[in-house]
Amino acid sequence: MPFGKIKYTGYVLVNCKTALALARLEEIAQEEAVRIFGKYRTVRAIRQYGTYNCRRLRDKPWVQSQHSFGNAIDIAAFRIRGYGWIDLKGFWNPKRRSQQKGSEFLRAVAARLVEEQVFINVLTPEHNRAHRDHFHLDMEPIESVIARGGDLPHGMGLDADLVGGSSHDHSHGEEGHGHSHGDEDPGDASHDEAAPDDVTLVD
Repeated sequence: MPFGKIKYTGYVLVNCKTALALARLEEIAQEEAVRIFGKYRTVRAIRQYGTYNCRRLRDKPWVQSQHSFGNAIDIAAFRIRGYGWIDLKGFWNPKRRSQQKGSEFLRAVAARLVEEQVFINVLTPEHNRAHRDHFHLDMEPIESVIARGGDLPHGMGLDADLVGGSSHDHSHGEEGHGHSHGDEDPGDASHDEAAPDDVTLVD
């Protein structure tokens, strides 16, 4: 794959800017996995819900989604070697003590994406119900942010501790993605991983 050793579920179609951001995301995820879980507990796979998809926002049909331009990816889970899948729906707000490290990992990754300005928009389950089970990460052009009267991108005057996403006017209506969430047990690391999918770049 173009990015490191991490496999993605499904077909990934993004533009060059987003591809570079994903490369940095992978580095951050690996660093946080090793820090939180231990030296050999690396990220083996990422479950994604969608990249390129030419459509408008569901709650704002006059606004084109950043997915339309290959600018965005929705990430639902990370698979840690020897640990299993850590999905946002189950681990972001942990209900069991055994999920605490998974929650710490997800929140640490989100916080660093904001702090390091890896993506322009980082929306987490804290943003709204539509994002309760995934990160929405996009590279919306700064000119577009300014044109719609939004705030500056993450890391430019934004409090990085607020990892619920930026205070941009993002009421992304992401319900009804039609994603297949899968039925893997987050704590089961014994099943086989999917074969790697090439990440395709769009101009």
